[in-house]
Amino acid sequence: KNYSIDNTAFTIFVDNTLTDLDRKVLTHCYLPIIGDKALSIYLTLFTMLDPGAQESNVLTHSQLLKIIGIPKTKFVNERRKLEAVGLLTTYYKDSHFIYVLKSVLSPYEFFNNHDLVRVLSSILGQDDLDMLAYNFLLRRLDPNQFENITVSFDGVFDAFIDTDASYHGIGV
Repeated sequence: KNYSIDNTAFTIFVDNTLTDLDRKVLTHCYLPIIGDKALSIYLTLFTMLDPGAQESNVLTHSQLLKIIGIPKTKFVNERRKLEAVGLLTTYYKDSHFIYVLKSVLSPYEFFNNHDLVRVLSSILGQDDLDMLAYNFLLRRLDPNQFENITVSFDGVFDAFIDTDASYHGIGV
């Protein structure tokens, strides 16, 4: 069923923030699949939340459409792309939508999602997909090939422990 966004309001819910890695995954992995308009909607919805908030104020679709500059019919199609790739969950009741912004998959999760990889491969080609996965997943240096010389807590702070506990602010 198609739910019209004419004269409707929405609220945004989120339980995460976007990291620099998330933005990189969005740009290099999701963008070729969903396109720039869907990505713009996703990022714009994030900006409509107050910093640190997990729920937005009630907003109108007319406000959102003015910001992103697309007609309402195109908005619904672009929103559906976000839903299809798992970046958005949409709820509806009594002319009010709730948009739940979902977390961006980690590079490992993304490249292990057969549906996303299949579509991305058809867009980029196998060689470019392999290079993209290589750049995201392969480390330049392998820490396991190095000696771990990290000092433990006790190794550093045992030397500071003495019999006069009050000196360290824990006594009476």
